[in-house]
Amino acid sequence: QGKQRALLVKELREEEKRRRNYDAAARMEMDPELAAISIQRLFRGFLSRVRATAAREEELVFVGMRPPKHDARGDFDLGAELETAYRKRKQEQTDNRSGYTKALTDLKDVVREEEGPHMRAELRGERTDWVTHMIETTKEIPDDLEGFYPDKFPEDEAKQAELEAAA
Repeated sequence: QGKQRALLVKELREEEKRRRNYDAAARMEMDPELAAISIQRLFRGFLSRVRATAAREEELVFVGMRPPKHDARGDFDLGAELETAYRKRKQEQTDNRSGYTKALTDLKDVVREEEGPHMRAELRGERTDWVTHMIETTKEIPDDLEGFYPDKFPEDEAKQAELEAAA
């Protein structure tokens, strides 16, 4: 009996060894097309399970048995979000408006400080030239500068005349 048992164990080991070799050889020599088909089959199965789960979730949300997934708070309030966005937009507009007003006043100050003296000197020179021209033509010194401004800015006179005619 011992010899028979030893032969049986030896035969089982050889059979197991042949089976391992066959499985390893079968794996190594698999056709690339069959391998691709197998991978595609597994992926398509996975994809269909994912799609089925997503459809099931969507249906549960639709019938109201589950809250929307994208909302972490549990209750999705579109009106509150719209109101928050509106307030945020209006606050940004207010901030921009105040920034614009401040920049405008700063720019006016810069113009007064840097270009103001030059502009004053230029206008004074123009008035002096006008007074000199008036003395040459009329032989009289003008009492005021009323005649200077319509000569210098004729479009302002036309606008004033239109406003008076409309009134």
